Amino acid sequence: GFQYFITSAVHDPLTLLVIVAGLALSLFDRGRPYLRYLGLGIILDLMYIAFIGGDFMQGRFFSYAYMISAIVLLTWLVRLPSLGRRSFFLKMATATTLLVYLLFYPHTPLTAPASYDTFLIDHGIADERGIYFETMSLNTYLRRHRAHQFFPNHRWAHAGLKFRGARSPVAIQKSTGLFGYFAGTMKTIIDPYALSDPLLARLPVTAEWRIGHFERAIPEGYLQSRKTGYELIANPELNHFYHELRIVTQSHRLFTLERLKAIVALNSSAYDHLIQKK
Repeated sequence: GFQYFITSAVHDPLTLLVIVAGLALSLFDRGRPYLRYLGLGIILDLMYIAFIGGDFMQGRFFSYAYMISAIVLLTWLVRLPSLGRRSFFLKMATATTLLVYLLFYPHTPLTAPASYDTFLIDHGIADERGIYFETMSLNTYLRRHRAHQFFPNHRWAHAGLKFRGARSPVAIQKSTGLFGYFAGTMKTIIDPYALSDPLLARLPVTAEWRIGHFERAIPEGYLQSRKTGYELIANPELNHFYHELRIVTQSHRLFTLERLKAIVALNSSAYDHLIQKK
C-alpha cells in the first residue's frame, strides 16, 4: 500500500501535490472550519488505500482524494482577489507551475498527444494509459484505415470475437474487459482473477500475485458446472457452498424466503467452513 504512494510520487507527482495542498488548506483554513470534514474524508480515504494495498493502476485510487482536493483549491482561488496584490503573484505562481509541468514532464497530454507507450511495471504498479495507448487511444481510432482495420486491434478483442463465434458456451479468461465485450452477452466467462466470479472470489489465492491480480485455481468440476447449469464440483462441501451461492446469484425469482435466507447466511459467514482451504 505504501509502495502505491511512492510510485505515484515518482511517476505522477502532481496528483499527490494537489492532494497535499488541498488537505493542508482544508485542515488549516480558520475562516471555513467546515472544510475540516473534507480533510478528514481525504485522510480516511488515503488510509484505506494503504490498508488494502493500493492498486495496479498508477494513480487510479487517488481519484477521490484528488477531486475533493481540487474542489478545495478552487474555492481558495475564488477568494484570492480579497488578498489584493498578493493574489496576482499567487495566480502567476500556480499557472507557471502547471505550465512547466505540462511542457517538461514526460507523458502529459501536451508532450505526448499522439504517441505514447510505456510498459514499465514498478512493484506491480503500471501506467495503464501507456500500456493501452497505441491500441485503444482516440488518436489510434482516428488514424486507422476505417474500411479495413479492426478497432481496437488488440489480441484480447480478437480472442473475444473468436469466442463469440465458437460452439463452446464457456471460456476461462483472465482479462475479461475487451474479451468479454467482443464475446457478447450469450457467453459465459470464468475469470481466474475472480473479478466477475462470485464463487472464485471467495476462494483462497493459489498462485503468485501482483496487486489487483489474485489468481484462484479452478475447482475440479466447476467448468462442467457452468457449461451444463448443474452443480458438479467434485468437492462435496464446495459444491454445497456453490448451491447456496447460486440461490443468491442465479435465482429466477428475487423475492423468495429461500433466497433471503441464503443471503443472510452468506453474509453472516454461516457457510465459510465449507470453503476453508479449498
